[in-house]
Amino acid sequence: MDRLIEFITHHLYLSIAAMVLIILIVQNLVEDVLRKYQPATPINAVTLMNQGATVIDVRDSAEYAKGHIEGSLGIPLDKLDKQLEQLTADKDKPIIVACNMGSRSPTACKKLAQQGFKDVYTLKGGMQAWEEENFPIKKGKKEKNTD
Repeated sequence: MDRLIEFITHHLYLSIAAMVLIILIVQNLVEDVLRKYQPATPINAVTLMNQGATVIDVRDSAEYAKGHIEGSLGIPLDKLDKQLEQLTADKDKPIIVACNMGSRSPTACKKLAQQGFKDVYTLKGGMQAWEEENFPIKKGKKEKNTD
């Protein structure tokens, strides 16, 4: 124990960095256990879509128009709260949330799970992963009415 204290006092910055990393790793593990949505690879997403899943694309309008999954609903993340009640009919159906790289969709998944959606997935890797699999995309604007 004395050697540990000696190490910490001689290498304070290294010790602080190690503690921060440990805290972040533990936090990430706890979030993984407690989260109410699951990641889905593009292949898993296709399987879910074939079983009737709804796909929500939370990218902004310009990104959505450049290319999106056929049949997906374009609901930008900042407008999702206003659109939630229109999605209540889909509460028991699987819902896949897509964004560009998979960084915005977890926020939308958390909102959906908090509102009682039971079977929520985030598209792992987002539309970039979808396109890397050479899955079809549709170009043009067909957003869900946001008024």
